[in-house]
Amino acid sequence: MPPKRPAKTSKAKAKAKAKPGPKTGEKRRAQAQGGESSKKKPTEKGSNEGEASGDEASTSRKRNPDAYEIPEEAEDTQHFIRGISGLFSQTTVLTRPTAEMHAFEERYKATEDIRAHVAVLVDQARTPSDTAMNSATALQNKLREMRNPIATTMLRISKAYMAGVFMAFHRAGISTFHPDVFGPRESIYNQLHRHLAVSTFQFVTSGLALRGVDFSVVDKYHLMGNMFDNFVFGTLAKNSQQELRKPGSVTTAVKATRAYKHRAIRRSETAKELGYSLRLRKSVKDPALHSDDERDPITKQIHVRDKPGRAEHWTNLFLEWDEKAVGIRMHSGKRGPAPQERLRTQPLAPSALSHVLPEEVPPDYFAASFFNELSARERAKYVGIPAGLPPARVLENKSDTAWRTMAADEFEEKYGEEALKDHRFPTEEELLSSEDEDEDDEEDEEEVAGIVDPDVEMPAPSR
Repeated sequence: MPPKRPAKTSKAKAKAKAKPGPKTGEKRRAQAQGGESSKKKPTEKGSNEGEASGDEASTSRKRNPDAYEIPEEAEDTQHFIRGISGLFSQTTVLTRPTAEMHAFEERYKATEDIRAHVAVLVDQARTPSDTAMNSATALQNKLREMRNPIATTMLRISKAYMAGVFMAFHRAGISTFHPDVFGPRESIYNQLHRHLAVSTFQFVTSGLALRGVDFSVVDKYHLMGNMFDNFVFGTLAKNSQQELRKPGSVTTAVKATRAYKHRAIRRSETAKELGYSLRLRKSVKDPALHSDDERDPITKQIHVRDKPGRAEHWTNLFLEWDEKAVGIRMHSGKRGPAPQERLRTQPLAPSALSHVLPEEVPPDYFAASFFNELSARERAKYVGIPAGLPPARVLENKSDTAWRTMAADEFEEKYGEEALKDHRFPTEEELLSSEDEDEDDEEDEEEVAGIVDPDVEMPAPSR
């Protein structure tokens, strides 16, 4: 039996008082007096309900200072920026471009022999056709191994045009496209990246290398520049700074997307229809219990990614629910397309999202071999949480369904000890030893941070 979880103390939460609504007849009298002016005006097509108009709209969009309506071309532009920056997924972020900025600043340093310095710069900016073509080839080879919208957009650009993009970078004096989202966007370094991103995107679209875009939008340099600022110094900067402060936070945030949550909610609803206990249904609502997947942008098929550490009998139960959910949907008469089949014959490699450990999950969700390899502090999170499912032998007996509706105490008494007999929970000695190691690591990090740059505020180590 696992040790009991220590009781948690929580602060009392103040209940917000609901504002009283209009009294009976007030709304009708107001409409009668105000006529059409009191009615809610319909919003224009493409605008958000309740969004301010005119000058108010320009102040409401904090991430787009000039309040442009972002057109459909913005998606291709964002994919292009991610592609040339080497950010091939939503969880990849930009780091500090220390080496790149040092190399860039070397071009403008004071020198006694200006002729020799200019000669070196001119030699470096000569047409690097072979180098650019090699960079384009390496990029496309890497993209062909991926299946996501970013790779699909970038592969629509021919190798010759991508070589032209890399040639422009080299002529401008940068070896890698790496904007500085931690510094001022008005810096010469960032303004050069802005110009290169806009001009090279216009270059690949003007030659029909990237079809399906509206040239009346792409040709507007100022608009494209604002789209660059909005994406790079809005989305990418926010994610990169957040990841620096708290490593892994961007991946954790991605798991909360609507599609990922919907799978957890759908399985919980299926469990309810099949008569499973509320205790189990609550556990299943955590999105991190479920496997990640990836849609092939060409075939539109959904391929499941492997979920490391999940016990086999939990996986089999989820698959059983997915199969029965189709029949439940047909008999319920729900409209709309049914959930698309997720292909599992050849699971893809785990993504960063696949490695996120769920919180407040029954310990038997993890395979014992995986759970016992976790750190003492990670295993301590699950101390005191009872088992969620009976042992695998009970699930294999399809005629034994009594456990599904058992009360928590009865379930724990009958199956709890057997379900967790192979899971090793940390002792007090292990936890104390783990805390000592964390303190040593903290001291080492502070010492290294002081040597590197004592003026930079380092993120606090996790405890």
